[in-house]
Amino acid sequence: MKTDIQEFHNSLSLLYSSCKTEEEYELLRKQIGLMINSNNQLAISSALHQLPKSKEIEKNKYEFEFLIEKESFDAEINKVYRKNVSKMNVPGFRKGKAPKHIIEKLYGPTVFYDEALDNLLPEAYETAVASTKLDVVSRPELDVVSIDDKGVKLKAAVW
Repeated sequence: MKTDIQEFHNSLSLLYSSCKTEEEYELLRKQIGLMINSNNQLAISSALHQLPKSKEIEKNKYEFEFLIEKESFDAEINKVYRKNVSKMNVPGFRKGKAPKHIIEKLYGPTVFYDEALDNLLPEAYETAVASTKLDVVSRPELDVVSIDDKGVKLKAAVW
């Protein structure tokens, strides 16, 4: 185990030393998402399984995928629920007092997804674009690839 931590530390030092500016360093630190768990051991957050890699699909049009963590997506869904619960009428409950699972059962499990994605997308997209090092000159064409236990996987096409 000690060698794993040493190898991890050496790899991390090499990554950090490759940064040329303070902004690149901060971006890398944010993407890696270092955490200390309860046993005081280093752990890498699941926020970033790999840096987004872009592939050219047409002349000057690139496509890349990125991930929004499940934890942050669920936290944003809860914020959206608290914001909108007072606007929803649910039979048998006073206005604003219906539990989230009842609202999801009545309106569908994806009732809060759109607004949660709208809130999380700008920061996640900017981070992904910065890590691909593309010079984007257009608005992205975004598609949700999947929403699962890892989080929300999105695909962006940019010029």
